[in-house]
Parts: sequence; C-alpha cells; structure tokens
Amino acid sequence: MKISKLIILSVLAFVMLSCNKKKSEENNPGPANSSNENGATVHVTGDYYVNSFSAITSAAYWKDGMKINFYPVMLPNQFNYVNGANWEADTALVCGYESMGNSGGYVWKINSKTGKVFQGISLIASNGGQNAKSYDVFGDGKKVYACGYFALATSPVKIKGCYWVNETCYGLETNTNTSGIVAVNGDVYVVGRDFSSAGELKAVFWKNGIKYSLSNSKSAYAESVVTDGNYLYICGTDTVSVPVTTSEGLYMANRHHVKVWKVSLSNLSSITETDFTQTSIYENYCNEIFYLNGDVYVCGNTQVNSKSVANYWKNGQEVSLSSGTNDANAYDIVVHGSDVYVAGYEKNAGGKQVAKYWKNGTSVDLSDGSTNASAKAIFVSDKK
Repeated sequence: MKISKLIILSVLAFVMLSCNKKKSEENNPGPANSSNENGATVHVTGDYYVNSFSAITSAAYWKDGMKINFYPVMLPNQFNYVNGANWEADTALVCGYESMGNSGGYVWKINSKTGKVFQGISLIASNGGQNAKSYDVFGDGKKVYACGYFALATSPVKIKGCYWVNETCYGLETNTNTSGIVAVNGDVYVVGRDFSSAGELKAVFWKNGIKYSLSNSKSAYAESVVTDGNYLYICGTDTVSVPVTTSEGLYMANRHHVKVWKVSLSNLSSITETDFTQTSIYENYCNEIFYLNGDVYVCGNTQVNSKSVANYWKNGQEVSLSSGTNDANAYDIVVHGSDVYVAGYEKNAGGKQVAKYWKNGTSVDLSDGSTNASAKAIFVSDKK
C-alpha cells in the first residue's frame, strides 16, 4: 500500500478476490479475537492455501476479522497471489498475479461499497515477454499504475523490470526488477533493483523510465516508495560491515541493514540516506514504508537466532511485534490516529503461517492456522 496511505483516510469496505468453481459470495467468521473496538474499520488483504493437502492458493480479504470471499468466473485450480493494494475513495485496487502454467499480472478494481469486482486489468508483458507479475499498484483517480517484471524468452531465462499505466506496459532494463510505484503530477516513479552488472546488486529508482542510483553500494536494493508530493521516501536493504563479538573475539561481519532514502522531487540527485538499523548485528529486511507528519515508519523482519522476528521501525527506533519463538514477518504498515497497524503472519506451533495484524503491538489473528496464510496489505478507515 503506497501513497494513499499518506493522504486518503476515507471510509471504505471492499471485497477481495479468491477462486472457486462457482460465482457466489460467502462470509466466514474469523477467530474469536479478531474484532476491532476503537471505532475504526480494519481492512486486510492477502492470500492463503485453500486446504492443507494441496498447494492451491487463493486471494483473501478480511474486514474487521471477517473473511469475505468473492468468486469470479475462473478455473478452480488457478493460483492467485496478492502482493499489494491501494485505496482511493470508493475503489480498492489490488495487485498480484494468477498462475496456471504461465503467470499473468493482474490488478482487480473492487467497488468498496458493494464488494463487487467491476474491472480486472490484465497486465501483459511487452516485446514478447511472458510470466508477468505485479508487485505494487497505485491510482490517482484517473489512471492505474502497477509495477513488477516479466520473463524474456531467452536461454537462460532473464527478467525485465517494467511498469504499467492502465494496460500499457513499459519495459525497463534487462536484469532489473521493480517493487514500488507512485505517480506525482503525471510523472511515474518506480523503485527496485538492478543486477545487470555481474556480481552487483544496486538500489535504483526510475522516473518515467530513466534510471537513477540511490547509493554507491554494490549490494543493495529498493523495496517500497511513498511520497508527500515534495519528496520520495524509499526503503530498501543494504549490506554493511559491522563489528561482531564472539567467544573468539571481535571481527567485522557483513549484515543486511534497512536503509531509507529521501529524494527531492525538485532535484533527483539530492538524496539523503539513513540507516534505520545502524547498531544492529543481525540481518534486517524491510517490506513497506509509510510516511505521516514528518515520521517515517518501515516494517519488515529481523533474523535473530535463526528465527524471523516481525517488527517495524519508527524513525529508526525498532519495535518488535513477535517474540522470536516462531517465524514471523511484517508486510505492510499504516498509522490511523495514534494507532499503528501492521499486517503480516506468524507461524503457529504446527509450523503453519497464521495471517494476522498487530495493533499497537497486540496481535489479531485472521486465519485459523489450519493452512498457510499471509496478510499482505492493510488499511484503516473510520466507522460511520
């Protein structure tokens, strides 16, 4: 979820997509602890395995802990994955891809009042590409923007980062990938990674297809972007050298750290870099960034003692969401009033991923833990 987190706090309710043999609508109660009592409506979208004995996945939407399924006309064994969402007024934009043999990127437009999918935008690769996948979506009320990548028909297979404006695909350089997109005054900004040089991974962004470097690091990538209209706020991961003390003494070790880049839209070469995990001796990864009133929030995970701990950082201050007993990850973050909401998953004792969100650090389960599920995007609106 991107720029609409920053500026749109309108009331909405939407229904996400999942697949079945028939077209119908079904409400399923979530776990008993899934209610929200603060006068706000919590909307979460993600995906889950339809049963415990197959690998078929379907998209899902939870509203205040209630799972709502919408079944369009699709093949019953078609896989559906959700990667991001964006909200604008009465429309929810949900991006991901469908997979049955080859993958196809999709954006689903859903009427937030009726819960009906009224338009599906198929994201087709350009120049003979295939297996397109979309990882982020943005809408400005007039156009729909999405980004991701597609595969080239080469041997060995190479991928090509791209973005779409409505259904028109704009290919970027070969051996790139994109994961975040916003548009400001008609200009399209996309962030991602460039691995076109052998042995190097670079954090980059594009303005209208022109590439810019975020740092001189040869082992970094950009993950997500938001904007306040004057600056881009981009989060990513970089490899840094930190001192680590062991029983054998002190040595320097490479660790992944979460970085935030602030880019001036009036001067794209004006970039300020901040290490949100500068003192960490652990591996840190980010998934999403949120900006509000001068505060920057980033969510992701930290690898501690071979376990993934879900967390977020506010202006570089870490807040742990899980204990580290079982693996967990935080995929999306939003602030509503004084409350911080984070969407993700945490594994249960049986090793299944439980879709959940955290409100001010308190977890709310969305799935029952019988199959793997993940919450990928979250939005909070005022109740009426």
